[in-house]
Amino acid sequence: MKNRINWYVPYGCTLHRSFPLFSERPGRLTVLETLPKELGLTIPFAKIATEEMILRAHSREYVTHVHEVGEMSLLKATLTNMRSPYLQAYTRVGAHTYFAALCAVGAVCDAVEVALQNPSVRSFCAVRPPGHHAGRARGEGFCIFNNVAIGGLHAHA
Repeated sequence: MKNRINWYVPYGCTLHRSFPLFSERPGRLTVLETLPKELGLTIPFAKIATEEMILRAHSREYVTHVHEVGEMSLLKATLTNMRSPYLQAYTRVGAHTYFAALCAVGAVCDAVEVALQNPSVRSFCAVRPPGHHAGRARGEGFCIFNNVAIGGLHAHA
């Protein structure tokens, strides 16, 4: 079988908003949305991660905090973001962050499942918020849920 590339760019990932003027913003993904079509690559529809998947790598308190901050008004969420023990000062959680992070993790876990079922298929996950800097109970470096760690734990499960 010929090698194939799946290119994941989940729509939900563009809904997350970081602080204004920060480099981590939706435009990073909108640029990447056209390339797979131009190259004729497969663009699968990724499922949304479950809380169970997220809890493989993160504490329940942290996951709950991210979800609760996303439910707050813009002003209250902004103030909470800046003094939260769970978030680095510039790692913003807003109204759509939790959903966007679930979409990002879902894409990575889908890519892992595809790789386990068919090693000749490669996947590229253009997702946000990014995740590789997130710790068990803290978001850092713009990262909310560590989709890389969760993907590895998903493969193991």
